[in-house]
Amino acid sequence: MSKIVLKIKKNNINIKIIIQGEWRMGKKRIIITILIILIVIIILLILLNKKQKTQDDFFEDIIPEEEISEEQERKTMITLYFKNKTTGDIEKENRIIDVKDLKESPYKKLIELLIEGAKNEELESTIPK
Repeated sequence: MSKIVLKIKKNNINIKIIIQGEWRMGKKRIIITILIILIVIIILLILLNKKQKTQDDFFEDIIPEEEISEEQERKTMITLYFKNKTTGDIEKENRIIDVKDLKESPYKKLIELLIEGAKNEELESTIPK
């Protein structure tokens, strides 16, 4: 009686297949046995690689649904703070403005927006007009 040992090491997982039997089996049986073993090994390796791929898919890139136009690219969100009329607390209001306006004179543009007042009716400007 003889013994065939196949050892495979992949990702810290050891696979050990031991075939015991007599060598007097026909050539067909030996070939079929080896093919079955190889198929099992290939299936195990595929399953191990799928687990790795699912972990890598977690960090998949986000692809936008549409291209961003040049005009949209120039827009930015700023936060302005105004006083709440009822509570007197300071609350924020976000606005989207063109970056070109901020490039020319950022402080002037921001002060103008604060003087202009809030778009929300519950808020009021703290800077007199």
